[in-house]
Amino acid sequence: MILDKRIAGIAVASLALTIAFLAYVNANVQPGEDGGLAAFLVTAGVAVLAAAIVFAGYAPRARRPALGGLVTGLFALVSVFAFWSGLPLVLGTAAIALGRDGRDENPRSGTAAIAVGIVAIALMVAATVYDRLT
Repeated sequence: MILDKRIAGIAVASLALTIAFLAYVNANVQPGEDGGLAAFLVTAGVAVLAAAIVFAGYAPRARRPALGGLVTGLFALVSVFAFWSGLPLVLGTAAIALGRDGRDENPRSGTAAIAVGIVAIALMVAATVYDRLT
């Protein structure tokens, strides 16, 4: 299946936000803290790879998008433990997109996927704010 324009737009927006987030997290670090240009390049590369796998590989081929979105959302929640990687944003956005696509066929799973994706992104933002304030 070919990547449709809507999913491609969501993927580009998700990746742009993730790159901006990674630039913020890795900029202006204090001496002795993790971060900097090398960390940015590595985490940005991982985010691009994850976005390619999820948005170009998995999302267009999902036979049950609501269930796939829920699983992707659960991966996003787990990835919150590595919030600095940007993965919760990529995976959470994919979960929201898949959940939205699957709501017609499976309203409960679709809504759950959207909710889990939103929670993962919110937790990533909260962890980042907490990390910056401490």
